[in-house]
Amino acid sequence: MTTLTAVPEAPLLTPPQRRRPGRRTLLVASLVVALHLIALVQTEMSVSTLLRGYHGMADFVKSAFPPDLSWTGTVEPGLKAALVTFSIGLMGTTLALPGSLLLAVLGSRTTT
Repeated sequence: MTTLTAVPEAPLLTPPQRRRPGRRTLLVASLVVALHLIALVQTEMSVSTLLRGYHGMADFVKSAFPPDLSWTGTVEPGLKAALVTFSIGLMGTTLALPGSLLLAVLGSRTTT
């Protein structure tokens, strides 16, 4: 003969109360919005000009298909440019390493 035991009910969980954003959050958000507005003014971006120029974007996309995969015209120059980009990144990282080590030592608590 089996005995049925009652399974205890789990207490109902209430979702956490949503907090209002703090001053720091509002300051950062305001800074991001201000930087975007400055960039918008400096680049002289215009939504109407962007919409009027849709045909240029459509021509660009249309000319990308089918892709030109010729070795001398596309692939080789692309690989050479990628190698140059990689080399620039490698040299930038290498040249930044001594400065970062110096700042790490100066910023250490044990060097004061």
